[in-house]
Amino acid sequence: MEMLYHDEWARRIAGGDFWGNEVFFRAPLYPYFLAALYAVSGGSITFARIVQAVIGGGSTVACYFVGLELFKNRKIAFTGAALLATIWTAVYFDVELLLVVLEVFFDLLAVLFLLKARDGRVRNFILAGLFVGMSAITRPNILAFALFVWLIYLVARPRLDKKKLIKGLITFYIAVIIVILPVTLRNYVVGDDVVLISSQGGVNLYIGNNPKADGTSAIVPGTRPDWWGGYYDAIYIAESSEGRELKPSEINNFYIGKTVSFFKNYPLEAAKLFLRKLHIYTVGLEMGNNFDNNFLKHRLPLLKYDPISLYIILPFTYLGIAALIPGFRGYSAAYVFMLIYSATVILFFVNDKFRMPVVPFLCLFAAAGFFWLWGKFRSREWKPFAIALPALVALFIYCAIPPKIYSRDAYFVQAGNTISWLYVKQERYEEAEKEILKALEIDPENAKTLVRLGDFYFEIGRKDEAVGLFEKSFSLNPDDFHVVNSLGRYYAEEGEYEKAYDYFERSLEIHPRNGSTLYFLAATYEAEGRRDEARETLRLALEYEPTFKAGLALLGELSEKSSDLDEAETAYGTLLELNPSDPIAALGLAQVKHKKGEYFAAELYYKRYLDAYTSTETDVPVVHYNLACCLALQGKKEEALDELEKAVESDPELYSRHAADDPDFESLRGHERFERLTTR
Repeated sequence: MEMLYHDEWARRIAGGDFWGNEVFFRAPLYPYFLAALYAVSGGSITFARIVQAVIGGGSTVACYFVGLELFKNRKIAFTGAALLATIWTAVYFDVELLLVVLEVFFDLLAVLFLLKARDGRVRNFILAGLFVGMSAITRPNILAFALFVWLIYLVARPRLDKKKLIKGLITFYIAVIIVILPVTLRNYVVGDDVVLISSQGGVNLYIGNNPKADGTSAIVPGTRPDWWGGYYDAIYIAESSEGRELKPSEINNFYIGKTVSFFKNYPLEAAKLFLRKLHIYTVGLEMGNNFDNNFLKHRLPLLKYDPISLYIILPFTYLGIAALIPGFRGYSAAYVFMLIYSATVILFFVNDKFRMPVVPFLCLFAAAGFFWLWGKFRSREWKPFAIALPALVALFIYCAIPPKIYSRDAYFVQAGNTISWLYVKQERYEEAEKEILKALEIDPENAKTLVRLGDFYFEIGRKDEAVGLFEKSFSLNPDDFHVVNSLGRYYAEEGEYEKAYDYFERSLEIHPRNGSTLYFLAATYEAEGRRDEARETLRLALEYEPTFKAGLALLGELSEKSSDLDEAETAYGTLLELNPSDPIAALGLAQVKHKKGEYFAAELYYKRYLDAYTSTETDVPVVHYNLACCLALQGKKEEALDELEKAVESDPELYSRHAADDPDFESLRGHERFERLTTR
């Protein structure tokens, strides 16, 4: 979900929506970075991944220099960097459409220049501040560390004039502000609200600290488990509670208030939850964020045979941190960063990608711990070696035992369902079925997997099998709106509309503001010929979820059929703003503009559609024909004939006969090519 969110946001930016129209909910740098890569490469995800892999390599180099500054030892620096280069999570995150790759890179450079700033040079403080600012507009957690940067020098006590240090720190904070300020100003201008970077902090804080929190799940209680559904539900909960429309900053404050109330009213539960998160954070298991990346490690050859993981690194890390405490002043920058940043993760909720910015430092201290132990062995200092070795064994045992919250089977079932959904989207049906069946082998009574298989069978036309699976899933979990929606869709397709309405009503009882339910309800109204009710239902869905793409597409289509061209244009236009490469929106706008007589605009949208689709698509010939009409009506004769020829070549009998009598081609009559095309 998160990668799709980044991809769509980046494509909107690359498509011309540079400023957006509301306060940033999430920190913006990564989507803008991705948009720049799309602009250069024509929207290539592969190109973006290659660039990110190069940046990941840059993080390895930066890790080496950080290690050199910290330990003054090339072996430790090189080994730590090598661990970062080969640990499977770093390899994985470097090529996913996630902000981790930038965050790790900027954080390493920030700490590197803070270490160099011990010489008092203002330039190093400025560079450190700029990289902290870049990291902050990637993920704001780093700001907590920024507030305590002075502590590094208080602990380290460098031989540095106090005036130089104060001057350096001031320039550091000015540099941080310079990077962040444009984002803050943009939020104010666009959204008329004072939001430093993004408005999601309060929501995320409450996700990690509420009576139902488990320390890892990224869902607000009472909201739907999908990206946009959860987003809009969280806003609705806040506004319903306050009884008025809220600005993003007010929603943020609302959830901070709920978190504070949780701490006050449930101090024991809050303490237990904190300890659970601390445990999850400090063991070797990589907890995914709504998707288990361990699933991919077992499936992808590049990751499957990579032995480097936190199970191996963390025990040596803890040994290294403990062994080097006597010289802690020299390592203060790393200690302060790891402590403060880790605290921000544990305060919210824990997963593998949130922990990644600390991983380079874990690798460096692991290398230091290994060489410390090896040094004791080589120099035959048996007493510290004898103490450290069993401690290391105990640490390996601790790090290897997963927290009770983790169920490998449950996460692998969830991951299998997700992978199967992706295969269905790619029309790789055989592979999709295999993935779902594997998930069912693990848990045959899993309601979500059963409905996923039912949806798959419904998609490929095996409806009898689908309804059996839907009904079994419903018997196991009658309060899952996805299951209820699937049954409603099935009965609507079978023409049993009353049954369909019953299920949709039940779904709306579960989640009254569910856009997908309202969408299916609207489609059922349309199937019965109740178009006005269908459109009204879609308007309601879009009131609840303004970015609901399927709802916008259907509203555009139904409004166009009802000759409400203004509403159709608005719906298709919004859809195209959300996804500038959406062919449905481009074609819809082309048809609306064509009907309105705005032929030049229609021409542009028809061409935009044709750029997105290939000539193998069944509806492309008619698009070529309609484009030819628009061109002919503008007097662009040769271009019109080129497009008409493409349509006629695909179906000579249909399009040559139709063009012969079409008044749109009046300007072409008598032209040799036109006469040849229309007399086949």
